[in-house]
Amino acid sequence: MNLQFDFTGVDALSGSDGYAPPQGAYKATITEATVADSKSGSGQNLVVSYNVVEGEHTGSGCRAWFPLPNGTDAKKDSFKLRKLKTLFLAIGAPANALQGQFGIAIDQLVQKPLVIFVSDRDADAMTGKRRYDADPVLPENASSALSGDWTPYGGRRMATTTAQTAMTAAPPTNGGTAQSGFNFGSFQSNVP
Repeated sequence: MNLQFDFTGVDALSGSDGYAPPQGAYKATITEATVADSKSGSGQNLVVSYNVVEGEHTGSGCRAWFPLPNGTDAKKDSFKLRKLKTLFLAIGAPANALQGQFGIAIDQLVQKPLVIFVSDRDADAMTGKRRYDADPVLPENASSALSGDWTPYGGRRMATTTAQTAMTAAPPTNGGTAQSGFNFGSFQSNVP
């Protein structure tokens, strides 16, 4: 029996197409950023794909959804903006650029290094599929997160794995090296 396939425009699976890493902190790189309609149809999300770049789970990947503010609920928009600001700070955007109006091209997010924290949630009741959150970690918490001394749950110490302990370098901070290292000169800001 012969099988025929048309692979025109189809890429092979990459590490980020595989499994999401277990709960914990990881050095990662953003491999893709897109804007997509929310499942509820009530707005849009910035969808960010991460790829783990160090340790036992190198090559594993996961996604995070950042709801975009839509002007219909000030309280919800404020929370959405806080999540987005955390992402931008985690990839090294200068804090002073995030004090007023701010703009960024989506492709500027791709290939930016950061630390993420993967948190397990309950499995989907219908499918049994694993559900997780993959949140960016602020630079001031990155080293502690990687060593297992910090979690987004208010400081509960998690059991460190050999892979997490092996990760020693923290991502750039929001100082001058982060700006030059990440080349954020093209960020748009109305802050003087």
